Amino acid sequence: MDNVQLFLVIVIVTLTILVMIVGLQVFLMILEVRSILKKIDIMLSDLLVGGGLINSEKLMNVFSLLKNKKDKNLHEIKEVFGPEQKF
Repeated sequence: MDNVQLFLVIVIVTLTILVMIVGLQVFLMILEVRSILKKIDIMLSDLLVGGGLINSEKLMNVFSLLKNKKDKNLHEIKEVFGPEQKF
């Protein structure tokens, strides 16, 4: 074999091995994402269907705290800037 042909064979074999390694890594990443999505699905289905948050008072308490905080902030803004002006 000529030196150029030997060099080309070495480069082709090396690139083939690298592409196979990258493909394996991508495949493993896809499997990892799939398992993460399954876990998220299980958690969300437990919350929604299993009655975790929706049937309890916890969700309503969280919403009421957020609403009270919003109302308090709105009241403080009105104190600083005065009443709303309509144009």
